[in-house]
Amino acid sequence: MVQAGEGFNLYSSEVRQAMSVFFVPEVIKIPLEHVILQTKLR
Repeated sequence: MVQAGEGFNLYSSEVRQAMSVFFVPEVIKIPLEHVILQTKLR
């Protein structure tokens, strides 16, 4: 459930402005072959 409230940032507004609006998911950053090989090795 989401409710109205207060949020606190642990970084400055300059850092926030430099952040991307959308973060690239880790699954897109790493080649799928690498993930499959790491899974099979465990």
